Amino acid sequence: MAVFTKTLEERTGSLTKSQIGIAGFISGNKAEAAFLTLEEFAAKAGVSTATVVRFAKALGLGGYSDMQSLIREEIYSDLGESEKAGRDPEPVQRVKKIEPSDREPSKELADEIRNTKTCFSSLDPEEVRNAADAIFAARTVFVLGMRESYSAAVYFASGLSKIRQDVRLIRSDGMGYPEQIAGAGEGDVMVAFFYPRYSRDAAAVLSTVRQAGAVNILFTDSDHKAADIYGDIFLACGRTDTYFGHSYAAPIMVADWLIDAVYLKDPQSAGNRKTNMEDMLEDSLYLRG
Repeated sequence: MAVFTKTLEERTGSLTKSQIGIAGFISGNKAEAAFLTLEEFAAKAGVSTATVVRFAKALGLGGYSDMQSLIREEIYSDLGESEKAGRDPEPVQRVKKIEPSDREPSKELADEIRNTKTCFSSLDPEEVRNAADAIFAARTVFVLGMRESYSAAVYFASGLSKIRQDVRLIRSDGMGYPEQIAGAGEGDVMVAFFYPRYSRDAAAVLSTVRQAGAVNILFTDSDHKAADIYGDIFLACGRTDTYFGHSYAAPIMVADWLIDAVYLKDPQSAGNRKTNMEDMLEDSLYLRG
């Protein structure tokens, strides 16, 4: 039996009424459900996005993205079995393979904008202000991101280092975490892009610096109960699903806002640092036009 269906059957007895309704929606619309955004799925299933996330977790999964991955794997597995048996796979696969010519850029961009607005509406303004204040006042700002979140961490660390000193990007290569966070403690801040599936390495780093007295600021999902023990300030700004993985459009926009907020707290000092850095780059690392 396919993994998702087996998982669903094993957990059916512990599901709530609304979760059973979601299971019924998936069973009748598996091929469609596998490619919907969280917001689209919730709307079609007639429940809230939070209920969908809780349903995924009730199945023992990390969240909505993990659930979709299992559904897709089951679809592709069914297709393979049909082809081996010489059967027509059409009844199994109602969503054809997506070709570039089939995509609608305007619709996809509109969906991304809507999802980003939804993210911003769920943010706690007080938490965002607290994050900006903590970053501005910090002795050292450490920035962390694992796997695909690493690119967001690089972006944030690069932007922040242009306007303030002592910004350290935690590199994930070589397992050099202990050396990179040595000395972290009171007066320091760790900014982490910490999304499911939660990395054990990232959790260990966050736990270590927090116990040492640093303040942890987490970019994470709106449902972040599993991450609560690792953070102090939570920027509930989830990623959105795409055909290939996750979009960090919303977290990056919040990161930009934080950098601007830190800059505006002392624009003269920040501006001087940015000018000095640009001069150094122009003189040493870039070709003149």
